[in-house]
Amino acid sequence: MAVDLLDVVRADRAPSDLAAYFDERSERRFSGRRFDAFADGGDLPAVRDVITPEDLLAVQALSAVIPAETMFELLDGDLGRRVGALLTQVPVDLELGTRDARRQVGNQSAIFEAWCLLRDQPDVGFVRAGKLIARKRPHLIPVYDRVIRCLYGRPQQVLSLIHLRDVYKR
Repeated sequence: MAVDLLDVVRADRAPSDLAAYFDERSERRFSGRRFDAFADGGDLPAVRDVITPEDLLAVQALSAVIPAETMFELLDGDLGRRVGALLTQVPVDLELGTRDARRQVGNQSAIFEAWCLLRDQPDVGFVRAGKLIARKRPHLIPVYDRVIRCLYGRPQQVLSLIHLRDVYKR
């Protein structure tokens, strides 16, 4: 059963669920609440095109641990340089759902290529790769995991689908 993400966001209980997620005093504490803001975010001018230790810790707050060998390659190896070069091709100010953003998420885009590079590393997969890319381009790439994948009915190109739905509903 496919569910439109906008329906989930518009649900009556969505505001209270969201408030509880980010409230540090809530009985239900979620480490993921710090993902975007940890170390002032992954899209600051000085770090937007490089994977940093802070990005890896932020991703870990979403229960996604990058394997050690991949982590070292990202921080001090060719993989990190390749991902960084691809990130330089993706503007930081693009937002989910805009027409310009749609071109940046397709199968031929730099962000998709960076995601593929990460996804194809041993024991990384689509979830960890997606969370790391979302950290670097938080306004463009949503955090996408197995739960959201099920809600969308496992589309082949979820980023394009999300962007197209958002644009055409405006």
